[in-house]
This record gives sequence, structure tokens and C-alpha cells, in this order.
Amino acid sequence: MEETDNVRKNHLHFELMELSNNVESHQTENTRFRTGMIDRDDNSNHRTERKESIKRLIDRDEWCKRLIDILEIKQSEDDDDEECYREWRDVAFVLDRLFFILFLILTSLSTLCILAMNPGDHFIF
Repeated sequence: MEETDNVRKNHLHFELMELSNNVESHQTENTRFRTGMIDRDDNSNHRTERKESIKRLIDRDEWCKRLIDILEIKQSEDDDDEECYREWRDVAFVLDRLFFILFLILTSLSTLCILAMNPGDHFIF
């Protein structure tokens, strides 16, 4: 189970690193886009840059959505693990009580049997 958790953590770490690198590159492109918007030149080169910048901003939004999806999946897996832990904990509490009562009954019965024995009687179970 620890190996699965480590693999999942490594995979999530890799995904987050990849997303953060892409977000940083998109932030740089966003700055270029804003400076391009301030420039009112109708040059076709600027229009092409603006279209590319808009496309990159859309890509950035898709990356953000993907990051949110990854975090939601991680949260749901953590919730499932927590629910499983709680169920096993409840089972352990029930078994603990059951074995304690069984131990108490057996100890009480054996104590009563030992105290009920007379030295001259041969008490055989």
C-alpha cells in the first residue's frame, strides 16, 4: 500500500511540476499579450501575435482546469482512504469489546471454579 501511495505521489508531483512550468510560460506569454494590447498598431504581425497570445491564454485555462481535476481526484482518493480507515477502526473497536467481554467471562468463570474447589474434592472438568 505504501508503494502505491509513493507511486501516486510521484505521479502527482510530476503532473504538478509540469503544470507549474506551463503556467509560468503562459504567464510570460500573458505579459507579452498585455503589452501587445497596449500597442495599437494594426500590423498583421501584431494581430498574429495577439491571436497566438489568446490561444495561449485559452491553453492556460485548460491547464488550470486540468490541475483542478487532478486535485479533485487526489481529494476523492484521500476521502476514500479515510473512509476505509474509519471502517476498519470501527471493526477493531467492536472486536476489541467482544474479546474483552469474552476474556472477562472466561476469567470470572475460572476464578469461581478455582474458589469453589475444596481441598478434599477432586474437581475434574
